[in-house]
Amino acid sequence: MTECRHRGAALALHFAEGDAATLAAAKSHLASCAACRAYREELGGLQASLEAWADEPPPPALRERALARALATARQAPAPAAPHDGLALFLLVPVMAALVAATMLVAAQLEAWLYSPGYGGLVLLDVLGPTASAALLLLALGGLATLALAPALFLESRGPRRTLGAHA
Repeated sequence: MTECRHRGAALALHFAEGDAATLAAAKSHLASCAACRAYREELGGLQASLEAWADEPPPPALRERALARALATARQAPAPAAPHDGLALFLLVPVMAALVAATMLVAAQLEAWLYSPGYGGLVLLDVLGPTASAALLLLALGGLATLALAPALFLESRGPRRTLGAHA
């Protein structure tokens, strides 16, 4: 007998899962499918075997052996966290100064463009002004740069790659 691709209908009826329409469709399918009827009978036999299974108590010494093994295993305390180094934050000062300088340079160029005769009007520049527009532009460029570097940083963070031809 071949397997039916609608075995879920037999499962739905056996476990009485689903709404009334689902169960009615499952009953209709089982009425016409011998493979699913046989599968449901097999499920019923399996269910009866599981219900007849007698629980067996664990061996009497199992609890003592498990506790002795757990107590005998040396537990290691987690390593203390490394103290925070303030130098890393201090090194951000030149980066921040460079960002402020870049923002001011871009803002000066935007302001010059704003008053040039060929300026056709840029809503963002008109609403925010040159400095905020420059900061927003640099923020967007930084985001794009981060997206461009993300795959390389992700691959680097995974550690050395092992290939079939590499020697360990």
